[in-house]
Amino acid sequence: MKRTLTVLAALSLCLVAAGSWPAQPATVAMVEQTVAQLTASSSDIINRYLDSCDWIDLMLIDGPDSGTTVTYHVEAWETDIISTYVSVGPPSDSAIILDTVYGIKPDGKLPAGPDLKFMMRWIYSTGGKIVGFSNGFRVYSPDGATWQPIVLEPQSLDWEYRFPLCAGLCISYHSVNGSGADTVGVGAGGTFGTGIVPPFDTLVWWIETQVYSADTGKHLCVDSSFFPPGGPWCWATMPGGNVFPNWSGPHCFEIAACCNHDGIRGDADYSGSINVADAVLLVDYIFFGGSPPPCLEEGDVDGDGSINIADAVHLVQYIFFGGPAPAPCP
Repeated sequence: MKRTLTVLAALSLCLVAAGSWPAQPATVAMVEQTVAQLTASSSDIINRYLDSCDWIDLMLIDGPDSGTTVTYHVEAWETDIISTYVSVGPPSDSAIILDTVYGIKPDGKLPAGPDLKFMMRWIYSTGGKIVGFSNGFRVYSPDGATWQPIVLEPQSLDWEYRFPLCAGLCISYHSVNGSGADTVGVGAGGTFGTGIVPPFDTLVWWIETQVYSADTGKHLCVDSSFFPPGGPWCWATMPGGNVFPNWSGPHCFEIAACCNHDGIRGDADYSGSINVADAVLLVDYIFFGGSPPPCLEEGDVDGDGSINIADAVHLVQYIFFGGPAPAPCP
């Protein structure tokens, strides 16, 4: 008698956008056969997840007992089944969530130009000490936008004492070129470290990038992913075995011009208000080679298409002497 299975997740390291390659038929056949052997399930469940991937870690949940999760894992690369295993445990009350996006506009769109930071939070309520973990993230565009290649930066949480095996965190980048899909994996381990003990509800790292004005109207997405040499999206606990945290994504955002569409130009330092600091930044940029405005549209105070002395004069007149307002945002 076949079991009833529901897909928990099918997370893969493959470029589903431009540059991806189709899954080899042998890969599909081998994964189907392996899943069928493990679960006595029909193979049509996994066809949906092998359309454009040569790599897959398929996780399925089984069992009528709501207090027990049985997860089947099949990991494949091209024509080889790398590993299969089964884990049993309680439903996860743990999660990794996208907590905040620093630099996002009030309307929820990503501004072209300024730095963007996708802040990740761990929530771990109950269980044993986390002694190792493997989590990956993928930044991609479903409609062909490009972006500054991603960088993952950890929060200062004494990682080297928590997970001494990597002297902190092992961060691994794959296909990071700002197009198609950028993937970053982060992992750590070490049973003799302090690890992470619940309850734990903390920002742990962020993914940083920028988007471009040429892609206004397109979208940028952040999702979970596996990464070579592979491994499940999981936290290893002691005691208790593996925990498979939930993920709040995928999260997709529209790219917009960085200037505030409801206001005027002139917020050169992109602080949310127009004041003397904006004039100082423009003068420093124009005359002394200082940092450019994060949003070039905001620095183009008179709206003539360039940033020069006329913009600094215009802004000083407006701030200090009641001169004409800066040009409206495009």
